[in-house]
Amino acid sequence: MNRWAVLACFLGVMLSVSCKTPVQEVPQIEGIAWELSGISDSEGNLIPPVQNAQVWFKLSEGRITGNAGANRFFGEYVLSGRTIRFSLTGSGMMMGTPELMAQEMRLLKVLGETVDYRIIDGELRLRNADQDVMVTMKRRVEPPLFSTVWKVTGVNNGKGGMTGLLTGSEITLEFTQDGAVSGSAGCNVFNGSYVLNGETIRFSSLATTRRMCFQPEGVMEQEAVFLQALEHSKSCNIKMGVLELRDESGGLQVKGVVK
Repeated sequence: MNRWAVLACFLGVMLSVSCKTPVQEVPQIEGIAWELSGISDSEGNLIPPVQNAQVWFKLSEGRITGNAGANRFFGEYVLSGRTIRFSLTGSGMMMGTPELMAQEMRLLKVLGETVDYRIIDGELRLRNADQDVMVTMKRRVEPPLFSTVWKVTGVNNGKGGMTGLLTGSEITLEFTQDGAVSGSAGCNVFNGSYVLNGETIRFSSLATTRRMCFQPEGVMEQEAVFLQALEHSKSCNIKMGVLELRDESGGLQVKGVVK
């Protein structure tokens, strides 16, 4: 091979290297629970979410599901690189505080205006067509079972179905790392023991104080149903900030959120 051929080969290699465009890795957005950390107001300023609001969403296989604060919502999305479009198709009809409902309506509106996203320092930023950041979100970290006060939102009625709590009543659960469980059963304070192994849980030695309550009507019956549901519970799971206790067949017995 003469020197001109060598030079041509060298130049060809150099050109092929210099003309290559490096492939930029697109950050992962799907399969992660994202929790609201900031949302733009009507003037475009990012403000923190309403205190103690459970606002999150998760993307998977073209479907978006989440909680806007007072209501669950769902819909579809189309993802291409860093371009994303949401099409929300439904939500619940529950009412919350005026501040929570205003935030919920704002969130659903800006999701509909989102055209792309960026993940910077672990923070998800959703942007509109003007490249304004409308929403910021962080990876959701589930609350620990221990040293958390759980407010019960539903109890198995012993007939195969879940019921909400009576208006004006409250049931709580609190677990310690040394195997003690306590809280309010609605009227009386209760305490007992539990053994946790992975997601398997067993309650024992449940006892209550001896008060009688007459308001709200039916609170004593609700208390008995709750304690029975604890005794039937054999598994424990926390998902999307919701504590679920289930029986051996997988039937939901107790459901709660962080108080």
